[in-house]
Amino acid sequence: MDTDLIVSGSNLELFRLLRTERVEIAKSTGVFVAKLIPDTLLVKIAKDRPKNVDELRDIVGTNRMRTEYRRFILVIEYFENNQ
Repeated sequence: MDTDLIVSGSNLELFRLLRTERVEIAKSTGVFVAKLIPDTLLVKIAKDRPKNVDELRDIVGTNRMRTEYRRFILVIEYFENNQ
């Protein structure tokens, strides 16, 4: 079992929201979900909860970063403000 994919509690709730947002990004950009950010990175985002684009880029990597991924920060802010 890949321990990097273990997520529970509030991190699991956030992970699910991030996955939903990934689907929305795929729809709006026309890029297949499989070509976007993988679950392993969504788990890391859910656990680390980056507060800005620079922190998100540190997780995702400069070469993988897309402008649309800024929406993940908004999901995190929404989640943290509504817990």
